[in-house]
Amino acid sequence: MKHSRSFVVVLSVAGILIAGFTVFRLYFVGDCLLSSGTDVWSPDRLHYGRMDHPICRVQGKDKFSVLVGPTAEGGAMLMLDVRGGSAPKLEWRDNSELSVTVSTAAQTATRGPYSELPRVSVVRANNF
Repeated sequence: MKHSRSFVVVLSVAGILIAGFTVFRLYFVGDCLLSSGTDVWSPDRLHYGRMDHPICRVQGKDKFSVLVGPTAEGGAMLMLDVRGGSAPKLEWRDNSELSVTVSTAAQTATRGPYSELPRVSVVRANNF
């Protein structure tokens, strides 16, 4: 019984430390925390696309970053920055192109192209 109480105390302390670090990081170290989206795989599963989104406490700093990388190596390259509007939608058109749908109000900055990676195309939508 004594060991189970010790285990509960250790877990509680660990949870408090993690929550405290998160709050400290958000309010004292930086203005943003990074949230990574789910990977979207190319049809041949040789590449993946991912959207990263820093969650910021100051409005107007929000942006979305679209990364593409080969699945075998695990590294990803920044392909597109999106500011404004809602979260972009990522969808593979084929093995060589990742389509990113953004709102018409969004500002975009494309990086690349990189010869070893599929290209990224931007589609603007009014009702997005």
